[in-house]
Amino acid sequence: MVEVTVQKGVRKEAEKSKPGKQIESVRTAFCVHSSGFFVTLDHSGLVSRLGAQVRLIVRAGTAREEVLEASVIRRDPEHGFLLLKTTPQNPIPAISLGTTEQLFETQELVTFGYPLGKDMFVAEGKYPAVSVNAGRVTSLRKKQGVLEYIQLDAKLTPGYGGGPVLNKAGQVVGIITIGFTATGLMFAVPVTHLEKFLTLPHIAISPKQLNRSTLREPVEFQGSFVSFLDPEPVTTAWLTISCGKWDSRRFQLNRIKGSYRRDVMPTPVHPAGLDQEVTVEFPEGSISGLAKGLPRDTRSLKSLQISVGGQQIELPIEAATRVQVQPLTEIERIRYQVVFYHNNSEVVRKGGSIEVVSPPAANNASARAAALIREPAFPGKTKEIVLPAQYQEVAVGGGGRYYIFSLPRVRKLAIFDINHGRVVHYIDTHTNDVRIAAEADTLLILRQDTRMLQRYSLKSFERLASFPLSFKDNDQVPEGKLGNLFRNENQSNRTDKIPNPNASAFFRRNAVYSPEGAILHLIPHQGRRRAWCLPGTDSLFYLVIIAKLHKERGVETWFLRGGLYILGDTRPLADIPNLHISYSGQMRDMHKRIYLIPQAKVVLFLPESNDRLVLQKLDPVAALQRAGRSFLYINTSPIETAMRGTEYQYSVGTLTKSKAVQYHLEYAPEGMKISQEGRITWPVPADFDKKEVSVIVHVTDQAQQNDYQSFRIRIQSESDSYHPPKSLHPENK
Repeated sequence: MVEVTVQKGVRKEAEKSKPGKQIESVRTAFCVHSSGFFVTLDHSGLVSRLGAQVRLIVRAGTAREEVLEASVIRRDPEHGFLLLKTTPQNPIPAISLGTTEQLFETQELVTFGYPLGKDMFVAEGKYPAVSVNAGRVTSLRKKQGVLEYIQLDAKLTPGYGGGPVLNKAGQVVGIITIGFTATGLMFAVPVTHLEKFLTLPHIAISPKQLNRSTLREPVEFQGSFVSFLDPEPVTTAWLTISCGKWDSRRFQLNRIKGSYRRDVMPTPVHPAGLDQEVTVEFPEGSISGLAKGLPRDTRSLKSLQISVGGQQIELPIEAATRVQVQPLTEIERIRYQVVFYHNNSEVVRKGGSIEVVSPPAANNASARAAALIREPAFPGKTKEIVLPAQYQEVAVGGGGRYYIFSLPRVRKLAIFDINHGRVVHYIDTHTNDVRIAAEADTLLILRQDTRMLQRYSLKSFERLASFPLSFKDNDQVPEGKLGNLFRNENQSNRTDKIPNPNASAFFRRNAVYSPEGAILHLIPHQGRRRAWCLPGTDSLFYLVIIAKLHKERGVETWFLRGGLYILGDTRPLADIPNLHISYSGQMRDMHKRIYLIPQAKVVLFLPESNDRLVLQKLDPVAALQRAGRSFLYINTSPIETAMRGTEYQYSVGTLTKSKAVQYHLEYAPEGMKISQEGRITWPVPADFDKKEVSVIVHVTDQAQQNDYQSFRIRIQSESDSYHPPKSLHPENK
């Protein structure tokens, strides 16, 4: 049983009741992996985002009843599937998946669920036992030859939603979705759709953050791999980490209690006293290493001694064209990649980066975000940047900070940095046939002529790796960013929804949708008017662009106007005059022409000429304040780990017009407190016996507006970790 709770007074602004929990919905779920993975369905929109918290009641109504906290870790907007993750004390038997190939009309199937949902509760916290109902297949409804729904004559009520439909072998052949109680008809989604949803394994990598003050202390890296459809095909796992300009280091993870773990020092261990990273550029090339105690101005030095790979090298820097010195403590991210193997054959890999934050006492997520994207300085309201040639393709990286343009005519890539308001680097491609894709701090370049894939850093602009592709044709390309390199732009699905950064809303042409598909804002096409809804680089603001066609003396001209909006409100905050982009009526991918970057207080336009950029100043927060509307928004990220025997700290930050903000802990472990300024503290007991705790923060302001943040804290201790032999240099491969 899945119990969804909301806070009283949240769903309707008119409600004035005091904040408190109330059960909003009850539905059915079933286990698909014994380690704590469950599947259910949600078409109601109550569970609106990844990470949402629900209560999972296992073996309800029996002597072995257990109430668990679960979170949503995967969603399927098309069919409404939710994948829930909980941490049971003991393994829970999983139900195996069957097949729909042998289904036929009049076949008897068995359904499980909780009829009438919360109306069956005897009292608060008293849950009913599961109900079993038999029914026959009355129709196998197909769409274009593919089974879309299984129609049953079982008389089921909404509480059955998400429950399994089993055949005589006890295998899942469908999932209950919708029905018409008065007619005795019920529909189930075939298990084939669920199999597609569960095809990808679940991979989790931790930690999510690293403390800047402990980068040279062992940290437990952990990778977990769960396959839902096949037996676990993993025998070994390897971790590769790198930071700054240091060479990557590779470690084999040790399998401990079903996961792969290893204590690793995030940054390499170097001789004591080396506290600065130095890059010396010469006309022939550059060299990087470590040094100590350098002056700010190195122009007075004739030579410089640095450590490269443990070897001391003296460089004559009088002939150097540039000397760049950076403290080691300025590392912002640690890059990682975990590769899972079965009998020396790669199964799957996952890569990313771990943010390096200041110690908890000085932690402020909004300040970190501001450090990543800043407001560029330029006089006037607009700035135009001309590229050396027309671009063919643009990729966005760094969460909206970097815009990479491929310039086929000059065989280069131009990297535009929004923080500086200019092109900061060029990369020679040596060919005019390349595809590009970008991530948070990485640029991928595919050379079509040699079938070579290159990976560059968006921090240092250095090439990190280069390797030939392992597949011969584009049909074998994997999903994700790599897949984007092979997508034919003329064949791409232009109806795909574009998510905002936290996936709380999706944008498709002229509409904004909730993750469940409900329309939040619709700008209908009328006559000669076209409209686009475009997300910003944060999750609060978005743009609406409207084009109108005017004819005068046989000449057609399109006029564009724009508006700034805040998610959840269909009233414009501000108009955007003088749009610096023309429209011929042929452009479809407007989201690749106009970019709203609230952190930088600008809008970036890419005209149809494909040879220039235009920056226009726009301050969304100031527009929100001028609009005179009340708003409240939590804009910080929680600290998701805590150490036994130490104090956990996290400061909740808000964006609001109100001067008075109140913070409440709606759900928290014993001893956790939150101050009037939103600072959470919790002295974690040294003998704390739980591995995870859940926290729900409720924020209100003078206008009776509410916002919530729910998260889980993973509890660690020294005894939990595997410690490798002490050595100045961890084993590398």
